[in-house]
Amino acid sequence: MENQVTFNEELISPCLLTMQDIETELELPNGFTKSFIKLDDWTFVVKGWAYVESILELLVWSKIDHMPLEFRKVISRIDSGNMKTGKLAFAKALDLLGRKEWKFLQSFCELRNRVAHGIGDIQFDFIGFISSQEDKDKKEFFKKFESCNCCCIQEHLFKNCKDFEELGLHPREYVMAGYYDALHCLSVALEKKGIRDIRALIISKYNDDIADMYQKIHEDTAKNKKRHF
Repeated sequence: MENQVTFNEELISPCLLTMQDIETELELPNGFTKSFIKLDDWTFVVKGWAYVESILELLVWSKIDHMPLEFRKVISRIDSGNMKTGKLAFAKALDLLGRKEWKFLQSFCELRNRVAHGIGDIQFDFIGFISSQEDKDKKEFFKKFESCNCCCIQEHLFKNCKDFEELGLHPREYVMAGYYDALHCLSVALEKKGIRDIRALIISKYNDDIADMYQKIHEDTAKNKKRHF
């Protein structure tokens, strides 16, 4: 079992390949996605959710590109972590995510919200967290973080795991495997919609709206001049 829970770059290579365009479009440094492997647990959860939030925004934009500028501004500013009104809720309502990846991301968001609101939480680590849980809570934790297995990372890593006690020895690897599976799903969804087209459309729409605004100002100024003369 020990050899099968060694988390490394080779395991997530399919995900890393699909994330390259997203790193570029979000103006992130090369290798940003891979760097999560070496983060401490608290940073992984907090930074990991921020990454998902940015990708979700792109996905939601792909569905609302025809909406007025002010509406799109509102969407950009909403709290991603709100299960009922956040970007994750919008992604679900717009049918941008499958049921399994949405469930995983919902659980990951809940974990992020749990550990991100107090200075004491910065010491969070998966082993300590799981060790403090009752058996029923441990089981619930691993059910909540069951992967969509888009890249089959979690499935491969834990295929010989017999029970929740064994999973409890490697909670970080379990969650991280599901996280990279979810990232792959998000990147595939964006590829289908054309990530570069989405970004170009966003820029184009903003430029069009700005041009319309200046045109209106120009017309209003011209009308005011006529009134004075």
